[in-house]
Amino acid sequence: MTKSLTIACMAIAAGCLAAPAASGAPGPLPATPRVVHQLTDAVGTTTRVYYSTATDITVEIRNPRVTIQKHFTLGRSETTIQSGADRVRLTLDPGGLVVSTSRGATRLGAGEAAARRARALLQQSPAFRQALTTLAAMQVSPKTPVAPLVLTTRAFLQSLSGDVSGYVAVGAWTRQALSTSRIVKVLDSTPGECWNEYVKEAVAAYDEMTDCVKNTAWWDLAGSSACHLIYDLRAIGAFSWWVSCVSLDRGVTEAA
Repeated sequence: MTKSLTIACMAIAAGCLAAPAASGAPGPLPATPRVVHQLTDAVGTTTRVYYSTATDITVEIRNPRVTIQKHFTLGRSETTIQSGADRVRLTLDPGGLVVSTSRGATRLGAGEAAARRARALLQQSPAFRQALTTLAAMQVSPKTPVAPLVLTTRAFLQSLSGDVSGYVAVGAWTRQALSTSRIVKVLDSTPGECWNEYVKEAVAAYDEMTDCVKNTAWWDLAGSSACHLIYDLRAIGAFSWWVSCVSLDRGVTEAA
């Protein structure tokens, strides 16, 4: 698992995010981030993908009740959940998973006790519970490129509470996506299969993640979270490639 995680981080450094990413804790979005994709679903929850700068990408899922931001930099993802005054931060990097809430923080290591402490912190958080409710209610078409980003965000948060149904939903998306075919224009206006190539990479990333998870104990949140980071880095890299393939230089707003 450590070897796979190192490979994933090297892939991002090599350009999956379109540019070398800076290390260190991610800061707030700038005043004028570049939105490259936006989708509002049937229940009124909006997903936006920002290229905040040339060196990082943020996926934001927002409605009036909660804001979920997943920020990607070099070999690292940080998920921040805000609902009212309550805030949760989940930091994933090669060193493991750090869970921070208004009630405390813990870095997960080996052992079941650490997982129990982390789950207790999250279960006490209204923001975390609202995020789970919002993600479970979302209605995102499997044919939209943000679908795997939304589904894996849901799967990750659900897994932290001991629920694996989100990963089942990601698996269902991979099977359905492989059975579809969409052809779009590439940069030079030559017909190309951007969607098909995007799906192939997303499915390959999912397969790698599931193989990784099979080698972790059910209570090992640190181990399963490392597997999730491998997927996240590959998935956002694939999405970045898709943006380039279909030439979304000015961004796009998509119907649900």
